[in-house]
Amino acid sequence: MDEVEEDYFFLRWLRARHLNIEKAKSMLWKYLEYRRTNTYIEDISVASYYPLKIITDQASFGMSGTDFEGRPVFIGSVGQVNFKELFEKGYKDDCYRFAHYLADWVMYVSEVERRKSGSTQVNAILDFDGFSFGNALHVQTIQAAIYGARMFEAFYPETLHRSIMVNANWVFSSLYNMTKPFLSTETTDKIQVYGHDTEKWKAVLKQYIPNESIPIEYGGTAPSLYSGQLTPKYPYRDQA
Repeated sequence: MDEVEEDYFFLRWLRARHLNIEKAKSMLWKYLEYRRTNTYIEDISVASYYPLKIITDQASFGMSGTDFEGRPVFIGSVGQVNFKELFEKGYKDDCYRFAHYLADWVMYVSEVERRKSGSTQVNAILDFDGFSFGNALHVQTIQAAIYGARMFEAFYPETLHRSIMVNANWVFSSLYNMTKPFLSTETTDKIQVYGHDTEKWKAVLKQYIPNESIPIEYGGTAPSLYSGQLTPKYPYRDQA
């Protein structure tokens, strides 16, 4: 990994452990072991991985410019994803691989931007419109949410600058409350959750992000998240 050779990579781990060298070293070794042994990681590559169309038909995502200080803006619409159905149809491993791919892809884009502007963190706008009661009560979906929280906290430290979650109904809020214990206070302090008051959260977005980096459906002038212009291009793998 090229990034391991660079000081900023090590600085992430030091910051995550409040400059405690021994704790940072332990955290880094766990990360390297995770990269070496995790079977989902073995199956993905930012350059060559392509997910199932059944997943990408439901989960829209992309990168849309930068905030006012040069940090990349990741946008994901995940409320329409029927995790319960996907898991029950046998696509659990594919969903987990996709989650790992997204995390690595965000890191890749962040590294590209870092080389241009010096920014080392990203913003995330996550749209949970339509998140269903069935997802919130589904055991495997709950387990996946906890897995994602643990993965992010342990292996992508100091990556997130700010996450703004919009269109969050009480169903999603219940699931989020289940995952919060697996996130540090430093991480949860970076997360803002808003309901369906669009004027409120659109105003919040514009405090941090210029119009040209906000997709049109979120109150800006950037291409729509659903236009395909913000999404990485890859062929789709046939469904198993």
